[in-house]
Amino acid sequence: MTGLGNRKCFDDFIDEHSDIEANHGNIAVVFIDLNGLKHINDTRGHDAGDQTLVDVARFLEESFRDEDVKMHLSGDEFVIFCNNVGHGQSPTSDDQRHSNGEFTDGLKKRLQEKVFTNLPKELELAWDVAVCDKDQDKDLKDTVKRADLGMQVKKQEMKDAKLNWMQRLLRKLSVQHLPPR
Repeated sequence: MTGLGNRKCFDDFIDEHSDIEANHGNIAVVFIDLNGLKHINDTRGHDAGDQTLVDVARFLEESFRDEDVKMHLSGDEFVIFCNNVGHGQSPTSDDQRHSNGEFTDGLKKRLQEKVFTNLPKELELAWDVAVCDKDQDKDLKDTVKRADLGMQVKKQEMKDAKLNWMQRLLRKLSVQHLPPR
């Protein structure tokens, strides 16, 4: 449906790129989760949800280089393997999940320009990136796990931020509607 690689392609890519020494600092894994796809399916129908997936896939194709391998893993998850990102550069000591600020900032800017601004308002993207690192990863699967874990953390942070906002709003509303003493 999306025209991107599927779970089988994902597994094949990992098997073909299992040499951690060759991949060290050279492959970045971007893990993306769409928050709100179920809401779109439930309120606007599955055709609208399917079209959203197709649109996101198109935006990802436009946002990443041709040499990067884009995959639609499941209903709301996408993975992109970015090749030749560091030419042997190790992740910085500041944040072991990212290669360097330039790569991460460039990725964030591309996603902001191409993807985030074109999404339905009900949809949010939780994402993170991990760069293959021989000091942390025994194989590319470990790099994928770090990207997935980072994405899960960001997804939880987004949920927490919404909950905190709703709690503040409810407190504000309850204070405004208290009877005078």
